[in-house]
Amino acid sequence: MKGIAATSWSAQRLDVFCLQPDFSMAHYAYDPTPSAGIPDSSVLGTIAADELGGTFTSVPAAVFSFAQPPIVATEPAAGGGAGTLPGTGEPPPGTGPGKPIHLTSPPAAIAPEDAPGAAPHPVHLPVPTEPRIDVFALDAGYAMRHLQLWNGKAPSPQPQWTDLGGIFISTPAAVAWEDRVDVFGVGLDRAMYRKTLRRNAWSSGWERLGGTFTSEASAVSWGPGRLDVFARGPDFTLRHKSYDGQRLGEFWWGARVPTGGRELGGESAGRFRAGG
Repeated sequence: MKGIAATSWSAQRLDVFCLQPDFSMAHYAYDPTPSAGIPDSSVLGTIAADELGGTFTSVPAAVFSFAQPPIVATEPAAGGGAGTLPGTGEPPPGTGPGKPIHLTSPPAAIAPEDAPGAAPHPVHLPVPTEPRIDVFALDAGYAMRHLQLWNGKAPSPQPQWTDLGGIFISTPAAVAWEDRVDVFGVGLDRAMYRKTLRRNAWSSGWERLGGTFTSEASAVSWGPGRLDVFARGPDFTLRHKSYDGQRLGEFWWGARVPTGGRELGGESAGRFRAGG
C-alpha cells in the first residue's frame, strides 16, 4: 500500500491521487454532473486515471483552494506587436506571435484622464478565481515536487512537476488558507521546514521551524489568520506550533489540550507511538 491523498472542491466532486506500481502518480476523479464529462460511478476504480508521471517515494499530499490562475501575456514579436488581446489569447491584427510570459499578478490597465491635463493612472483589474489543486510528493532523491491542476484537469500534454528542492524524511503535509498554500516537511536534521506559495509565486528557500520530530506534520487552518501545525516529538509527545495572524509561535509545545490559551506540556502531555 503506497497511500493516497484525496480532496474535494465542489458538491459530489472527488479528486484522488495515488502512486501506481511503477511509483508514478495517478489522478482519479469522480463527478456525476453531465458537464463534467466523467462517467457516473460511485466506484473510483472504474474511472480512467490521468497519468501524472514522475517517480515518487512518498504518499502524496493534496489541497484545494480557489485562486487566480497565472496570467499569460506575450512579448511583442520582432518588428512590432503588443502581446495578446485580453480574453482571446490572440495577437492584435497585423502582429506576429510573441513569446509567452507568465505573470504572478494581474497587469494594470491605464484609466482615461479624469480631467483635462490630468495624468492617466493605473487601475488593477479584478481577475476571477478558479478551483486549483496543489499536489506534493517526494521524488526519488527525496526532494519536494509540486504539481497544479486547474479545474480538476491535469496539465497537458505532459505534466511538469516543479522541483521545490530540499531533502526530507517525512511525507509532505500541506494546507491551503487565505490566499496561500503552505507545505511542510521534516528534514534530515529532523527539524520542521516550511515553504509558502502565494499569488502563484513560491517563497525563496525553505524556512526552518526547528524542533525534533519522529513523524510527519499535520497542518490545519480554522479561519482567517490562524494556522496550527502538529507533529510527534522525540519523546512521543504531540508537539504544536500556531500562527496567530502575525507570526508562527517561537516554541514547539508538548500538548494534548489547549487551556486558556496555554498548551499543557511535561508530564501531562499525551504520548503517541507509531500506529496509535
